[in-house]
Amino acid sequence: MPNAVASNPARVTVNPLVWVRHYKAAPLILAALLVLSVVAFFVITPDEDSPKLAARLKLLPVLFGIVNVLYWVGVAGSGRKGNVNPGVVLQTEPMLIAILADMGKSGTPYYALKIIKQPVYGQDGKLLPPGSKLATAAEYGDTNSNKNPDRWGNLNPIPVPCFTNDAATLNRVMATIDDEEWELLDNALREVPEREPGIYFLSSRWQDGSHQS
Repeated sequence: MPNAVASNPARVTVNPLVWVRHYKAAPLILAALLVLSVVAFFVITPDEDSPKLAARLKLLPVLFGIVNVLYWVGVAGSGRKGNVNPGVVLQTEPMLIAILADMGKSGTPYYALKIIKQPVYGQDGKLLPPGSKLATAAEYGDTNSNKNPDRWGNLNPIPVPCFTNDAATLNRVMATIDDEEWELLDNALREVPEREPGIYFLSSRWQDGSHQS
């Protein structure tokens, strides 16, 4: 399915150490599989009667190497091309972050509030406290259940501090979010009482601007 083109791409370069601290499971598992496959390649000696096993062992490091490369290429693409949206920390146990996004496809605003569960660490190494504002980089896409041709069905927002802890980069991305967007996020939080992960499409009055009246 086609994805939206970012109107305000984050243009963030991923720091692998920062990323692994926030998203431990996937990169560490993939790295471990690659290492194990390389070890198996050099340590295990296949029987002469098992040529198929030998061929498979030779392919495993290549396979897991490709998977690792594709994973990091995807992460880098998300940081570079993801659309910048405002977010705020709702709570810390577990950490929930609310993100406001315009899901419209045709230029007409179609707002939604996305709540995700994701720990985010500040530059001091501590979890961001409730109320902390942060920028996110989101990729948009459709879902099989989306029956509305005027909007995207879902988005995958990633907090920018999960990509990098570089202060200049964080400040640059935050500066691309204007005061109106932060106000819209505050208004959306008042309209959506839920504090569970998911996407919440806002009422029709948000689409014609009457929510600001």
